[in-house]
Amino acid sequence: SNDALRGSTPQASAQVLQWVSFADSEIIPPASAWVFPTLGIMQFNKQATEQAKEEVKRVLAVLNQHLNTRTFLVGERVSLADITVVCSLLWLYKQ
Repeated sequence: SNDALRGSTPQASAQVLQWVSFADSEIIPPASAWVFPTLGIMQFNKQATEQAKEEVKRVLAVLNQHLNTRTFLVGERVSLADITVVCSLLWLYKQ
């Protein structure tokens, strides 16, 4: 990506990296545990699915709280952070 997407300042770059890591470690695991059984990729486990749903709700609450006062995750324009988080949530919305 270009500098505008990665963050134009060291602080913005660090925040972008923080949100990319958040997507990788906090969104993708529970989203996968919830969605993969519907795609036939994993065996369905009711307890794991319910736990994943609760974790997704917690993650969405964190995102909602952060976005209550801003339009984008980092800065005033779309960044790699926004793109990564949206792509991580895509399967949840599709399924």
